Order: sequence, then structure tokens, then C-alpha cells
Amino acid sequence: WEHLGACPKVDASRRALLGFSLGGYMAARSAPRLEASGAKALVLWSAVDDPRRRLGLHFFGLHGEDKMLSGESVDVGGLLLGPAFLKDMASHDRIRPGEGFRGAVLSLHGERDQTVPLEAQEAYRAILGDGKGSFEASVVPLAGHLYDRVSARETLYRETERFLSRHLGTGPVARDG
Repeated sequence: WEHLGACPKVDASRRALLGFSLGGYMAARSAPRLEASGAKALVLWSAVDDPRRRLGLHFFGLHGEDKMLSGESVDVGGLLLGPAFLKDMASHDRIRPGEGFRGAVLSLHGERDQTVPLEAQEAYRAILGDGKGSFEASVVPLAGHLYDRVSARETLYRETERFLSRHLGTGPVARDG
């Protein structure tokens, strides 16, 4: 974050955080801390609101958490996760991600997301919607967690671009061809 703000071609006053799934949770957690150094907006794509509760069985597999508790590592989508990961996740249990962030927030969520239910978006609204910034939420029709339809990804990108243009003062992105 600091490196990006120090780049001469980057306007440090027009930076945003964007995160998808667990990355959305981490972006929301980071936003209040980074606001003082230029975070003006936060974009959440199907953001996890409670990692242990939401990801548990789906993320770690049937016996994954037990294996990690016993000291083994588990292959989760090509990432080797072990006891240190579980310990870190436990430290997040009582944290309200994004609490205190006063910038603009956009939360996009797939209508058919079975990995992170739509209620997670409402949890973020409860945490972030009462600050001084704006909170916008939209449900992407027919989209699952991975936005695995062309129309869903087009909607995701279009809504994100519009939001960032409005809140960071940027113009539309030029497209070739």
C-alpha cells in the first residue's frame, strides 16, 4: 500500500481497496487502518463476513480443520494451510471487518452464491452502513460465488468501474477494439 502511494504516476488521494471472498474480508479489515494514508473507497466482491463460520467445511473439507488442529497441513485450492492459519483465523472471530471506515463502500454479491450467502452482504451493511461514508449494495443476477457467467462478470466489472469513477473522480477506462 505504501509503495503504491509513493509511485509518481499514482495519485495517492485516489486509491481504493478491492477484495474478493476472503480477500474481501481482509480488505474490509484493512480499510480503517489505511484510510489515513489514502484509502477512499472499498469494493467487496462476495466478501466473507465471518471466516470460520462461513468457510469451515466448504473451505477446509470434511476433516481439514481437525488435521490442522493436530499439526498437519491441508491443501486448500493449491495453498498449504496449517495450524498457524487456524490460529490466525481464530484471532479474527471477534473483529467487525471495516468498522470505523468512513469512505465509500460497494458490496457486490452473487444471487446464487452458495459459498458465502447473501446474508454476509447484510452483515457488512450493518457494520459499514452507519458510518459517514456511503454504502451501496447490489446483487448480481444468476451469479454464483465465482461469477462464472459472462453476464455476471460483465455486471461485476461495470458496477465496480462506475462506483470507482464516481468516488475517486476517475473517468471511464479506455477499451481497445
